[in-house]
Amino acid sequence: MDSIVSSGIKEYGEYMLDDFHIADVTIPQSRTTQIQASTPSSLGVLRKFNIHHDKSGLLYVKSGYSRGAFFSIDQPISEKIACEIGELLGFNVVHYKLWIVDIHLFLSEEEVEQLSERQKGQYQGNSFERLLADHHKVLVSVSQSFKLPHQEFASCDVITDKKGKELYRELTAEGLDGGKKNIDQMIVFDYIIHNTDRHKKNFGFIVDRKAGKFPFAPLFDHGLAFCSEFSSSDIVNDGQEILGFSIGKPFTNLSGALDLVDKDSLQGINLHISIEEVIAVIDKYAPLMSMDRAEFIKRFIDRRYKHVQGLFS
Repeated sequence: MDSIVSSGIKEYGEYMLDDFHIADVTIPQSRTTQIQASTPSSLGVLRKFNIHHDKSGLLYVKSGYSRGAFFSIDQPISEKIACEIGELLGFNVVHYKLWIVDIHLFLSEEEVEQLSERQKGQYQGNSFERLLADHHKVLVSVSQSFKLPHQEFASCDVITDKKGKELYRELTAEGLDGGKKNIDQMIVFDYIIHNTDRHKKNFGFIVDRKAGKFPFAPLFDHGLAFCSEFSSSDIVNDGQEILGFSIGKPFTNLSGALDLVDKDSLQGINLHISIEEVIAVIDKYAPLMSMDRAEFIKRFIDRRYKHVQGLFS
């Protein structure tokens, strides 16, 4: 069977991939499952597929928003930043990598050529995004399956039809393994990174019938954190309004849900970590983003994290 291997490419223009822990990877079409498109918006759709890696097992691969031959880098980068901030602070998050893959995994040769010709002179992205587009490449986020072969993932969507605060009360009731602690930590993490996409299919429990346990699944799918669904011009013109308008899910708005959280639930979360260390995660990936987007993210993270420290430290 064809192997998934490093392409050997180490740089695109001035961007050294090792500086951002990005791997340029060759994935044969034979290794992918059916490409799926999801999360439609005015910016396009997110495309995703699964692959079976020789060493890592089942991997989930997801692109940024796509329109024709244009693929945004904002959502994969948001996923990676959220992962690193979560790991730094001690939240139970899925680990993500960044890969660069060939656009032909998503589009045919004919589609790429036609769309590329049509979009010449219309490209609005930043330098790294433009380089990838010129090379017919796509930045994707990649994660390893968090469940074992004998386990199943039960999303909140299949567990209950409750909504809002009734949903919170049901999920934090006695009987679920660490239910309240894990739900409270999810609320705080989503508030810090401004994750507005925690719908009921985006969190849940691992069903392990062999062990008779139902642990809370690691937190995943943060590509729409940090207002990544909005363009840089939207952020420049309407940044504060965007933060206020994006109310978040699934219990109430992001800030209102903090009232549900018990301080004891955050034992083990590293709120002693300085804001400078948190900002350093964003700074690492800032050269890949527009300056306006990077500064916007740092400003609101500074306020959000300090607010959480004040409430729960």
